[in-house]
Amino acid sequence: MRHYRIIEIVNHEPLKIGAGGSKANQNEPSKDHLPGSTVRGALIAQLIRHGRFPEEKQAALLQRLYCYPAYPSAGDVLYLPAPQHLRMDKHRWRAYMHRLREHGDYESIEPFTISNLFEGDKGKDKNVLEPRFIGRDQVNGEPTLHGMKPKKVYRLHHNTKKNEDQREKENLFQYQALAPGQHFRALIAADEDVLDWIEPVLQAEPDWYIGGSRGSGYGRCSVRLTERPFGYEEAKGLLGLPSSEEVVNGNLTLTCLSDCIFRDGHGQPAPHYPVERLEEMLGVEVSVEKIYVQTGMTEGYNAKWQARYPKEACVKAGSVMRYKLKGTPDESLLQAGIRRLEAQLHGYRTQEGFGWIGVNLDYPNRLVMGAAGPKEAAGHATSQDGHLQVKENDEDWEVIRIMNAGLSEHVKTNWLEMICATSLEGNQSKPAIRPPTENGPALILADTLSNHHLGRMLREVEEWLGQRDQKETKPSQRKASGESQPDYMTDNAKCSIAGANFLRILDYLYRDPDQVMEADARITEYAQKMLGGVKAELLYADETNERMRQKRFIAELLRQGLWMMRRKHKDRETRKGGEGA
Repeated sequence: MRHYRIIEIVNHEPLKIGAGGSKANQNEPSKDHLPGSTVRGALIAQLIRHGRFPEEKQAALLQRLYCYPAYPSAGDVLYLPAPQHLRMDKHRWRAYMHRLREHGDYESIEPFTISNLFEGDKGKDKNVLEPRFIGRDQVNGEPTLHGMKPKKVYRLHHNTKKNEDQREKENLFQYQALAPGQHFRALIAADEDVLDWIEPVLQAEPDWYIGGSRGSGYGRCSVRLTERPFGYEEAKGLLGLPSSEEVVNGNLTLTCLSDCIFRDGHGQPAPHYPVERLEEMLGVEVSVEKIYVQTGMTEGYNAKWQARYPKEACVKAGSVMRYKLKGTPDESLLQAGIRRLEAQLHGYRTQEGFGWIGVNLDYPNRLVMGAAGPKEAAGHATSQDGHLQVKENDEDWEVIRIMNAGLSEHVKTNWLEMICATSLEGNQSKPAIRPPTENGPALILADTLSNHHLGRMLREVEEWLGQRDQKETKPSQRKASGESQPDYMTDNAKCSIAGANFLRILDYLYRDPDQVMEADARITEYAQKMLGGVKAELLYADETNERMRQKRFIAELLRQGLWMMRRKHKDRETRKGGEGA
């Protein structure tokens, strides 16, 4: 009888788990989880280190020890690869993410609704789920899926042996790795005598080294034995797997929880679980009804061989297959067959975690982006975009400081100028506006504005930026809103951002960051959109308050646009002066 152990892994250093490519390519991407082969290799390394890998035990340890992949976890929830039969509309998803960033908490807004292709929703939503991993928990008492993306980091290195005879060595390279401070949970299965042999190692010193480049500051983890379940059914609950539904109308749905290597009777790669094998497991005739699969190639590096594993075609984790049961099978025999199907790994390379199958897993049609369960229980928070957050450390901030120092002020100026140039359409004789529509230009500055108008507005914006830089909070010195204001400050066709005229922009800037007004919605939405890129995150990384970051961007964008218009007027006057001479 196969027995199980559950382990929890917390990485204290980045984890370099290669996701493909050649070893010659030192910019190799990183996987989002720990494959079973990686967990197995680390466990065998610990057995060797503790002197518990004698020759007489090697055959049993290598052939009867099964290491499942380690997936991200938070609290009691395990995040599994998103299944292919669940779909979403990407445009509605972007709108949901904007609302989430605005409110800051998924409990404050309605969950996102997804479609199930097996439930007649075909054609309604066509895009696969945006979150790479999903877990199941309760939100306001309703079963809900939680999406997340493991956080990754880049680190810069240099190769002293590359281009040694060249003056310009060009020997810098970077690794992508899983960021430190993340939690993973994995299952280990083996016969009782094998588990009894390896358990002292699981209970020994917690520090393991996992993945590649362990001598360069990667791979240190703490590993803890958390549970000793009796049988796979108990292991499912303790691990955090979704519950299984009963077989209805003869429908049997298999979900690949890990990559699977299936072959047909002729030894050729198969895109689904072989029908003959399934009939043997269940004792009833079956036929393939629908499959939603993603195929790929296996990857891996064997440190003992000092070489990569041969590539093989596989069905990727998250692939889903539905089979139709023929006839009326005996319920007790069918359930026994399903339990055997779930408890075993199937196909090839099962010792490395390939072939993990879930049967009739229940997936709600509600999805939120954020950590499941209480934040204290999760052990770490999740950002609004679903990335698992790690505790900020001095090293991370030092990297950000160096990158910001390398981005001189003209980089931000050029970026803002590019945004302004894209919005400011028209020529010298026409206002720089298009017909006002919902998707109209983000920034409008009319050509009819005089140098005096531009200078007055520029002073107002620079006054706010100066107060912000000095951390002051005094109110605006402009006239009270009840008094008459120049038309160029109130006319959207002369000066506006996202449909808000100049005075409304000033109101938005001077308003308390905690005070949210409905009138600010379009400006906020535009700022969120423009600050969502990687370059924007680096350029504004020193501003930790999200609303102040948005306000600073709007003010600096308007200042840059006003500068460009003043420069345009100056160039025009210079040309006129030259013509008159």
